[in-house]
Amino acid sequence: MRDNRLDIFRILLICGVVCIHTFCVLDFEVYPHYRTLGLAANVICHYTVPMFAMLSGIVLMSKYRESLQDFYRKRIARLLVPLIPCVCFFVLLRLFRDGNSASVVIKETCLGTPYYHLWFAFMLLGVYVLIPFLSRLVHEIHNGFLIAGCVLLISVSNYVGEGPFQIMPFAGYTVIGMTLYRRYAGAQHKIEGVVAVAVGVLVTVVNMRLVLMSGCLRTIGYCTPYIMIGSMALLIVFVTFFPIFNVGRLVTWMAGLVYGVYLWHPIFKGASNFIISRLPEGVGRPWLVFPLTCLSAFAVIGILSRVHIFAVLLGVREVKK
Repeated sequence: MRDNRLDIFRILLICGVVCIHTFCVLDFEVYPHYRTLGLAANVICHYTVPMFAMLSGIVLMSKYRESLQDFYRKRIARLLVPLIPCVCFFVLLRLFRDGNSASVVIKETCLGTPYYHLWFAFMLLGVYVLIPFLSRLVHEIHNGFLIAGCVLLISVSNYVGEGPFQIMPFAGYTVIGMTLYRRYAGAQHKIEGVVAVAVGVLVTVVNMRLVLMSGCLRTIGYCTPYIMIGSMALLIVFVTFFPIFNVGRLVTWMAGLVYGVYLWHPIFKGASNFIISRLPEGVGRPWLVFPLTCLSAFAVIGILSRVHIFAVLLGVREVKK
């Protein structure tokens, strides 16, 4: 039976990513009254990226039974085909609008960062190559050992570097997602869920205090202990206390748009900034970029995806009837 809660989870996570790239990047010297809220939101929203890797593991953890050919044909193609035109567009944008040198753009593209947000797609491609093997490990090796190994891998990455395309630490997050979901999705562990609430709140409050006092974002890196523990706790809380119910076709349809929203949301952010810059001056203007970016991205990509070729190029997941 398909867990429809994951559709809601996916939508919430992409909204968190958009928030990182909009409200959380405000210049607090220009908008000092948003500093506390902006930094606090930055701490919370940084849980979303590791949790996206966890979600990928959860969704695909049963696919180890598929042949490698079928797995790669179905999943890698869906990630890669929309990524190619997106990379081309943003590379040209950097060359002709931003005036970046061709050598720098080509080098950064080869290293997986053709544009500031696209590193995640390159990382995800690498993780997807490993998922058939990772899911096999989850089914055959004691999950406690796997969790310990993944925590160690992520912790080491925080201090010595995340490696090419950041694949290894996020592969660790993928395995953590699989193992936590296996334990908490099919059984009742309310006490452990309550402990996860306490740990998540404590880690988040401590991290917020560090960030607010120093203004330094070092403790919200995706492989830092604070973000690792907080994202694990949040996943446990979500799976343990959020009941399974029929979310409806609208939510499922929106969840299918998430990859396209992720790839192209900087365009909608730019359009939102342009529109909002034409509004009268007011303290509330910076608030509008985040919701307007989310709404316009989902709306436009949803409309375009009704045409099959655009659905393929945008990576829109088909909603099964």
